[in-house]
Amino acid sequence: GIPGSIVFQYVKRKAMQANPNGAIKYIMGCVDCLLACFERFLKYVNRNAYIQIAVYGDNFCKSAKRAIQLIFRNIVRLTALNAIGDALLFLGKIFVALAASVCTAAFIIYADTDFSYLGTVEYWQIPAVVVFVFGFIFGSMFFNVTEMAVDTIMQCFLED
Repeated sequence: GIPGSIVFQYVKRKAMQANPNGAIKYIMGCVDCLLACFERFLKYVNRNAYIQIAVYGDNFCKSAKRAIQLIFRNIVRLTALNAIGDALLFLGKIFVALAASVCTAAFIIYADTDFSYLGTVEYWQIPAVVVFVFGFIFGSMFFNVTEMAVDTIMQCFLED
């Protein structure tokens, strides 16, 4: 996290050791939640500011200001497009993982190749689940690039 979050975690731990009552726990929980929201907001602004830097070539502060203004001017459109885009990207990640998993299961079940030196595979489900997990991880990495491209196109659309 951000350095302020690290400092807060230290202060939180010390406060809980010194006086672990309910009020301190509640206040620390609220501050922790606010810091998490602030960190997500900064990451969102940072991502959009870098898109503005790529489009216009201005400095970070000017681009961040432009990105925030663009977001607030088109908040409804942006929310709808983000929701649809995120859903489609998630479905794409699931599809990649599922396709890899099904291909793995089909290969294990129906392959005529002799793999006797490796032993027999009694349960095809375990390799299929492992391939699904890795397929989702790799799909997420590739779709993150696509997500950045979609966000860039969306910001260009909103500028016009």
